[in-house]
Amino acid sequence: DRKFINLKRLDLESCGIGDAEIIVLVDALINSRSMLDALLLGGNYIGDTGASHIAKYINHNNYLRVLVLRINSIGDEGLIYLSDAFTSHSRIEEINLSSNQFGDSSTMELCSKLQNNVHLLSLNLSGNGLCESLSQVSNLFEHRQRIRSLEISNNDFGFNLSVLLPGIRSLTSVLVRSIFQNTH
Repeated sequence: DRKFINLKRLDLESCGIGDAEIIVLVDALINSRSMLDALLLGGNYIGDTGASHIAKYINHNNYLRVLVLRINSIGDEGLIYLSDAFTSHSRIEEINLSSNQFGDSSTMELCSKLQNNVHLLSLNLSGNGLCESLSQVSNLFEHRQRIRSLEISNNDFGFNLSVLLPGIRSLTSVLVRSIFQNTH
């Protein structure tokens, strides 16, 4: 039961893992009391059920800092489970959810829940067909001054891109203050 206790980083990207395998993996990680700081599961077949079990692990592990779920099949329901877990998990710094199947409504929920995460440094939402949620992404960007990387390429923002300007201005002022403080 304690096989994974010293494991800090688990990279199972592009391993053909689906929801059934995630259920087994999460149970094994929880039962072994593993406290990963990085869980990389990109390029698999994880859907909403798998995302709900990953959320269970996030709630169980206070040390997780990096979560990569890019190129999976996570939809709106799965993103809601993850969003709830991110609310209670304050140490997560990097989240990569690019190229999944969720939309604007669950992305708005995610951004709302991430407002309270003081450690978030990097968020990747590229390639999810987002459009209307850009204003919510901008609000997150504007109020979370620690965010250093926001990737939103390959979405359908069109002319709505001007909504990002307040967030970009906020980030620019934070970067200028940071640079000024580090040089003086």
